[in-house]
Amino acid sequence: MKLRAFGASGMVLGLFGLLASCGSDDASTNPVSTGGSAGAAGAAGQAGSADGGLTPQGLMDTLYAVRSCALMCDPECEEKTKAYDCPTMHPWNELPHETDPAKCGTWDGTTYPTPVAGKCTASDATGDATAKTTVSGNPVILPDGRRVKPAGHWKAFLDTDLEGTFPFSALWVPGTGYVIVSDDGYDDHALRVIDTAKLAADQDPTVSYVKFPSPSGLNYGLALAPDGTVYAASEKTASAVLAFSFDKATGKLTRNEAKDVKLENAAAGDTFPMGIDVSSDGKYVIAAQVKQNTALVYSLESATYGEKIGAFAVGDSDQFAAMFDPAHPDIAYVTVWNKHVVVEINLATKKTRTFATGREPEEMVILDDSYMAVAESLGDQVAIIDRAAGTVASTIPIDPSITQHGTSPTTLAYDKANQRLYATLATINGVAVWDVTPSTGPGSPPTFQSAGFLPTLWWPTDVVVAGPTEPNPGSLVIISGKGVGGGPVTDDNGPGIGRQMHGGVQYLPFPDASMLATQTAVFEETRSVQKLAGNSEVTCPGADYDFPIPKTNTEGPSKQIDHIIYIVRENKTYDAVMGDIAGADGDPNLVLIPGKMEEAFGNTRQIAKSFSHGDNFYHDAEQSIQGHYWTVFGRTSDYTERTWLSTWGRGTRAEGSFPFQGVIDATWPMEGGIFSWLKANNISFDNMGENLNLISRDKSYGQLGIVDPGKTRPDTQDACYVAGRARVLCDLKTFTYTWLVNDHTLGGEPGKPNPGLMISVNDEATGMIVDALSHSPLWKSSLVVVIEDDPQTGRDHVDTHRSIMVMASPWVRRGYVSHGHYDPASLHKLFSHILGLPYNNDMVANAAVPFDLFTSTPDYTPFTYKPRTWTDMSCNPTSGATAVEAQAWHWDWDEVDDQPGLSEQIWSMFHPK
Repeated sequence: MKLRAFGASGMVLGLFGLLASCGSDDASTNPVSTGGSAGAAGAAGQAGSADGGLTPQGLMDTLYAVRSCALMCDPECEEKTKAYDCPTMHPWNELPHETDPAKCGTWDGTTYPTPVAGKCTASDATGDATAKTTVSGNPVILPDGRRVKPAGHWKAFLDTDLEGTFPFSALWVPGTGYVIVSDDGYDDHALRVIDTAKLAADQDPTVSYVKFPSPSGLNYGLALAPDGTVYAASEKTASAVLAFSFDKATGKLTRNEAKDVKLENAAAGDTFPMGIDVSSDGKYVIAAQVKQNTALVYSLESATYGEKIGAFAVGDSDQFAAMFDPAHPDIAYVTVWNKHVVVEINLATKKTRTFATGREPEEMVILDDSYMAVAESLGDQVAIIDRAAGTVASTIPIDPSITQHGTSPTTLAYDKANQRLYATLATINGVAVWDVTPSTGPGSPPTFQSAGFLPTLWWPTDVVVAGPTEPNPGSLVIISGKGVGGGPVTDDNGPGIGRQMHGGVQYLPFPDASMLATQTAVFEETRSVQKLAGNSEVTCPGADYDFPIPKTNTEGPSKQIDHIIYIVRENKTYDAVMGDIAGADGDPNLVLIPGKMEEAFGNTRQIAKSFSHGDNFYHDAEQSIQGHYWTVFGRTSDYTERTWLSTWGRGTRAEGSFPFQGVIDATWPMEGGIFSWLKANNISFDNMGENLNLISRDKSYGQLGIVDPGKTRPDTQDACYVAGRARVLCDLKTFTYTWLVNDHTLGGEPGKPNPGLMISVNDEATGMIVDALSHSPLWKSSLVVVIEDDPQTGRDHVDTHRSIMVMASPWVRRGYVSHGHYDPASLHKLFSHILGLPYNNDMVANAAVPFDLFTSTPDYTPFTYKPRTWTDMSCNPTSGATAVEAQAWHWDWDEVDDQPGLSEQIWSMFHPK
């Protein structure tokens, strides 16, 4: 089959992956301003012209010097009137090519395979598999498609004066039915009191709370002193252990500033407490820290109240929990996320001991005089530590039937009277339950038998158990950080996605064997999206399997698709980009840029219309810090979910002290991410831009330029490089990860490119990549997947987590809108099927596969992108309301996503009141 020659030309662009050779990544450095094909050839030494005598690599090398002026705020920039000429997107016969048969070969630039009608078809998703995310109803449906059916009685925290709640920790007040919860969300914080009797009666359980308006706030730590004083860890703004008085009769909680314990360096804000505890004799309070490598111990005795006892080195900052041994009040323990250890602190001897654990140790409980349990969030197990020997005596798997990583045990509760151990499983929305056979003495660790699971709300963060002196001993309270999710936002004044989230709480009586059997079945049902009725299925009546997506990941690799290009962009809801697309579930009133959608998003929308896209795809993240974790790992981590709220969310913890996107060695999942997964399975890949910390730790990842949404290098430069890899060198690897960042924008930052221009440049780059690939010999066996890293910018009438998923390939259905419920884990599962590789984690294994977007009958018609038509190339004004607002936020563009309030400002700029 012959099709027209490659038509549209793009802009003069620079190199993506080799920017290290160029010095600066800012488009304003050493620009080369050119216009059209002739200009490009002149500036780049006849780049793109076969007559110039350049070798394929020589042409690629000329891209180093080529710059776009699109985002330079240059009044003389020629892009106002004509598109730049990307050398690598010239007509095929004008380009030099690598003629190796394994690369460009002898392809003539116009001839594609003759389509052969396939026999297999995929059904459209129907029924339960198309149900949309909802924060109400029975059941609640989460962005990842899982159902929320919590055991017992539950309530979401829907306080009208507290936006963006995220309960961190809970404390059962002995002798009462009250549970104190530290609610440490996106905006204002609160220390709230829950009445379990009200919760058991399905009433609003909050009987009192103390509010902390932003930027004041709380952190994870909670403790109760023998005299009844409640202590809570503050955020950096106070650098203190805060004190509260509690009335056991009424549940009334009040601040008691006179008993606050100010921590060292509090005035400088250098102390940021995390976990805290009070010794059983009431003499000491200990505070773990997230900014310093010491745990602090202070006196609570009346004569020396608030005096520092010591600062004990624990090896690193990023500590999590702190706990005193109730039988030995001069012995304390601290878990250190960053070092995979528990540190024992002896106040009598002033000495410490270190116990090695698995990855990301979080909460601890004392089991007896010899043994303690530690939740290993990324180790997906609970470690039993022999404290006398200082070693791990045994480990408890979460469930032998769960063979992938990704269960995330984070917090623990031990019911000694009923010999039960409980662990919250953050990633899979449950609580694991074990029956415990106690230790018979030193050298004989307790043993554990799985008793089942309890389903929870979204992202459980703590579990507490009623002791013998409380009402209904053995009953449980479980809090969940993300609760029921966010829901839709449809008005101009609505909260952003961070403020839209609602954590929650649940109560259930002691779970006996009958309850556990029932609830375990519910738990297994709710977490397996792949088993939902109505999921897309492939059938081949009377024929061999010829569908491009193998039915399972063990039957691959695909015979039709051998190249995947995964394009990750920035921060849009579905309605913001596709709200007015015919035949899809959009709201045209919620498009991001009314009246200019084709100018801003024309290529992306045309790809969606020409090929396939989904109107029921959701991101599980609220912000990029989580979003890139999802795009790379197919899941998130407890470290990321707990810490982004104090960095991007509230700006109380500098991004510089928070590793990029929450990924450091300590928080690197056991299974690794998409790059290590590919490498381990000998699949070649190109990482064109993703700079999650540690991804480039192996030299095989190459010397890639660092992509920074705060810089103004046009995405079209990166697209030109990708085009060259597809059309000049023809050497794109099996998997290509491309990060296009301009649609993040700089909001109204004074003197920076206006947001509409940056979005349109990003859109043009997206179109260029699909255009270039479809006019290359790789097209016949390629798949392009386009998503955003998160949905934080825009409104959406279904849910603020809904975002775009666009696919292009000869093997993708034409003009199709999928209504199947999918998320990033679905894409990782799709990649597993195409490549014939094991699922990388439990979230991926239980996701649905978007079979319905594909066809066994190919259509090789290429895509032609539209050069940008957005003509407003002005900079943002340096004065006025928008500039003042942007400056008031003190945005840090040297850090990725350290710009709280940016998304709301972008919306208001396009939707003036």
